[in-house]
Amino acid sequence: MSQALMYSDGIQIIVDEHAPLRKQMGEIREMALQLEKEPEQLKQLHSAVSTFTQQVEIHSKAEDEILSPLLGKYLGMDAPPVAGNAAQHQGARRLLKQYQDEFSRYSSGDQSRLSSISESLVEAVKVLTEHFDFEEANLFPLAERTLSSVDKEELLAKLKSRG
Repeated sequence: MSQALMYSDGIQIIVDEHAPLRKQMGEIREMALQLEKEPEQLKQLHSAVSTFTQQVEIHSKAEDEILSPLLGKYLGMDAPPVAGNAAQHQGARRLLKQYQDEFSRYSSGDQSRLSSISESLVEAVKVLTEHFDFEEANLFPLAERTLSSVDKEELLAKLKSRG
C-alpha cells in the first residue's frame, strides 16, 4: 500500500491506477486457484486476464515511457530504481506471455495444461503484487522528491493525453 505521502497530481494518477489493478489481480488469483476444480471457469478467467493485461500494459507503458525518462534525467536510466522498474515490467510481461502460451496449448487440445495455466497466473500475480509494493514504497516517493515542479507538470500533461 502507498505510504501517507502527499503526491503531486501526475504521480497520484499512477499511484491510483494500482488499486483497481490489485483488485483485478486478486480476482484472477482466486479464479486461477479454483481452475482445476472448476475448469468451466477458464473462459471467464481468460477474459479477465485479457482485460487485465491490456490495462496493466497501459499502466506500465506510462511508467516506462513517461515517468522513467523524467527520473532518468536525474538518476540516469541505468540507475537501479529506473532500470530495475523496467526490468520488473519485462518480467511481468514474460509471465503473462507464459500464461498466454499455456492457454493456447490448452485451447489446441492439451488438456493437461490447466495446472500450468493456474501456476503461471498465480506467479504473475505474486510478482506484480511485489512490484506494486516496491513502486509504492520506493519509486513513487523517490519520484516525488526528485522531480522538479516542471517535470511534475509534464508528467501530468502526458498522462492526461494518453489515449
